[in-house]
Amino acid sequence: MDQADIKRHLLRPLDRRKTLIANQKVIVTALERLDNRAFGIAALPIVVKSAKSSRKDKGQGFYRDTVYVQKQVLLSKALYLSRRISRSKYVVFAAMPVETLNEERWLDEKFENELHEI
Repeated sequence: MDQADIKRHLLRPLDRRKTLIANQKVIVTALERLDNRAFGIAALPIVVKSAKSSRKDKGQGFYRDTVYVQKQVLLSKALYLSRRISRSKYVVFAAMPVETLNEERWLDEKFENELHEI
């Protein structure tokens, strides 16, 4: 082999490894994530509009309304599915309204019968 043959051999395109067919479960999981993202993007404007309208109607006591809390949890789920927020933000946004509702009920002594025994 002379110098030109060595150079030609070294500069040729690299041989690619044959790609293995991915596991069927991985493909299904990826497609589910894409479906969820598309669903979240499609549902987000509707959920945002609904959440805004329910908050305007209630005034200051909106956290005492279970319908409002349900809409907020749905909004956080739509934001997460559309990849607008991370998983940690989703947990905070979904848990905060529920926790606030329970806190308001506890302060209004609605759990008094259950807590009195403790």
